[in-house]
Amino acid sequence: MADKMLAKRVGRSYIYDLGSASKDQYCLVDSAPFKKTVADSKQMGLFIYCDRSYVCIGSQGKSANDTGNRRLQEIIAGKKFNQACRLLLVTGKAITKDSISFIESTLVNELKKADWARSNTNKKLDIVDNIPTPQHSISMFEHFLTLISNLYRSGHKGKKKSSDDTYNFPDETPEILSSIWDVLHEVGCSNKTIPDSIRDLLISKYSPRLSLDSTQQNILNSIVETPDDNHIILGGAGTGKTLLLFKIAAELDKRAQAVIDRDDPANGQIALILQSNFKDEGKDIEEQYHMGNVGIYTIGSFTSDAVKVLADPTKEVRYSTILVDEGHGLPSFKKGRLPKTNNGFRAQWYRSYTVKDRNGNAVDFTLSKYFNGELPGKLKYSGKPVKDFIDFFHYLKAQGRIRNVVICYDPDQWIYSGAIGRDSDFQFSGDECKYHGIQFIPHRLEHQYRISPEGQNSDSGSDFIKGIRYFLQLDTDNDFNREVFKQKSKREKVENADPYFGIVNSIQELFDYVDEKKKQHPGSHNRVVASYAVDWDRDKPGQKVWFDTDESGHILNSWAWNDRQKDFVYEESSEEEHRHQVGSIFAAQGQDLDYAGVIVARDIGYDGQHVHGIPENYRHTAGIIPQSEKDQYGIAHYKQAFDQQIRGIYYVLLTRGIHGVRVFFQDKALEQHFKDIMGIH
Repeated sequence: MADKMLAKRVGRSYIYDLGSASKDQYCLVDSAPFKKTVADSKQMGLFIYCDRSYVCIGSQGKSANDTGNRRLQEIIAGKKFNQACRLLLVTGKAITKDSISFIESTLVNELKKADWARSNTNKKLDIVDNIPTPQHSISMFEHFLTLISNLYRSGHKGKKKSSDDTYNFPDETPEILSSIWDVLHEVGCSNKTIPDSIRDLLISKYSPRLSLDSTQQNILNSIVETPDDNHIILGGAGTGKTLLLFKIAAELDKRAQAVIDRDDPANGQIALILQSNFKDEGKDIEEQYHMGNVGIYTIGSFTSDAVKVLADPTKEVRYSTILVDEGHGLPSFKKGRLPKTNNGFRAQWYRSYTVKDRNGNAVDFTLSKYFNGELPGKLKYSGKPVKDFIDFFHYLKAQGRIRNVVICYDPDQWIYSGAIGRDSDFQFSGDECKYHGIQFIPHRLEHQYRISPEGQNSDSGSDFIKGIRYFLQLDTDNDFNREVFKQKSKREKVENADPYFGIVNSIQELFDYVDEKKKQHPGSHNRVVASYAVDWDRDKPGQKVWFDTDESGHILNSWAWNDRQKDFVYEESSEEEHRHQVGSIFAAQGQDLDYAGVIVARDIGYDGQHVHGIPENYRHTAGIIPQSEKDQYGIAHYKQAFDQQIRGIYYVLLTRGIHGVRVFFQDKALEQHFKDIMGIH
């Protein structure tokens, strides 16, 4: 065997491939670990041999008997590997006794559906390990999916989480399954590019749910069946907006793949616009879902592509649908009021592109010049100005570049001054919605799925959200069960369960909490997060800016801000590093955390009557409301706008944790107010 061989890195694991692996996904690596695993019966490994008529699945190491070791060595010695005969060996931290059992059972189940069975004389399925037979594997797989949807991230009444809860499975498990199935498909074992069951598992890393409820399914059906209408999906934290958006993208992609006529309105790219901190994860899902007609964008990258299309009217580029997640965060453009931001509409409006006109002459192209008619091909937008991105989308639709727009929106999650969520121009009247005269069909999501307190009833998550909204004075409804905020509920005392919510006395205790939960649940995503309440010097990465101090002011412990916004939560290679940094609001927004530690800093306080923002303690200079607004609109307007922004920030931060959250209040008056309204004594 050569010193180098093809392997694919999946998180903390490797998939070695003896055969003809896809060179764009696999790379040459040292073959020593492969040889060591094969030679040492104690080395944990999962192997799959496949050709068109024979599939062998087995394992070796601590979870297998000697049969697996011998069978793997026999295959290596007796087979010639090529594009049609492949041997995969998966090793690494993701390969555990539990994950091997689950991967094997899933593969057996899906191969059975693809007409692979022991009774088929033309095809042989060789299961080396003692796992359920194909006849029993369906029920086992369905049981596991039930664990995921009911226990992992949903929290149904009366259900207690199992020790086999999916956040005990390493993150890589679904992706490993997907990669193995890709090879089975390439060899010809199945005509399915990827089974629906594996596709759904790929989302489990990022979403509170794997499947849609009836309300979400009805919204999906409405959107795909009325593809010429604009839609707005309204929902609070944890209502499943992002999952629904991915499901809509997958369904539209499926329909687009069936389009034959190039002039069909459904023929065109589906643009899925995500927050920048989730773009890479979105691309992973898109690739693993095999959504060939879906493009993943940030609002900046989408605008860049769209501007280049407008610069050359001869380009036949169109989008069948624009799907926008976190639409309340779309950058706004209001002259003289909001600061310039990197990806803001103001920045895009004046950004210059060097393009060629119809005569081949190079010109500097900007949106500003374009809408003033200074370039060839004078086009007007029904006499209306383009003020922000929603107007821009509608302009593209009027030009035939877009078929429709779907926006997810929650104005209470407005977190920076340059976003349209600040001064919402959406006007709702009954079942109608308009934005600057643009018609949208509104859909509402009410049920909360993210918060899943252990040992409590199914409404506890909704009670928690209501309590947070009431505390932040986003809502006046105080009719919620405060039991979820108690340090130990009666049931938790009986069952010795860990309470969902707790208040701690230091930042160090927050980090201790997320570390302990990582030990208990190795596959969990746990972070300490905070508002932008201390300075962040980009020229000094790793600088310690968050501190615990004693009564004399001496520093006891210190921490740095997150070193990156993208991949702060889900990147396994930097898991240890990121778990010991403080994640900013911009790294946390739109992310699900299994366990969250939240610093409630000194940019929010309580004056005896109101929970309010404290501008001098908020440090995000680009995102804060400009001081000039005090002169133009008055101090009352300024304070009201800033209070709204700070409340939105803490609404986002305090609703990230799925299975648990711990909070440290720097302002003790605010902490006491919180305890008073929650009945914590």
